Amino acid sequence: MLKEVKPIHCMYKLNSRTLQMTLKDVSEEDFKKRPTENSNSLQWNYGHLTVERCHIIGLTGHERKNPWGDLFENGKPALPADQYPDLKEIENEMDKISTDLIARLEKMEERRAIVKSSYNFPTEDKSVLGGDSFYDVA
Repeated sequence: MLKEVKPIHCMYKLNSRTLQMTLKDVSEEDFKKRPTENSNSLQWNYGHLTVERCHIIGLTGHERKNPWGDLFENGKPALPADQYPDLKEIENEMDKISTDLIARLEKMEERRAIVKSSYNFPTEDKSVLGGDSFYDVA
């Protein structure tokens, strides 16, 4: 694995474990609850993170189908909770996508890591590697 990728690889592994531990004892009811009218539920946030990891796989040069289309897209009005996947479905997708992402990072080639990203990340480093590091901390 590239030494430049190692910290990002570790970050995704750690964040994946942290998400699993955080949601372990959350009820489906609490998962779907919006704390205020102007905030998103854990359900929406977890789905959004899952979809964003699909985009990160794309940055590594591989295609990963987003399982829910634009359902978790930024800027869309919130839908009723029953129109989003439940906790178990999002957990299952996140597990598969995270496993794929971590494997892709382990095999990332230097020429792919340093190429300028097609996304305009609000970071100083505009490379694919810079984008990968931005996504899970934003």
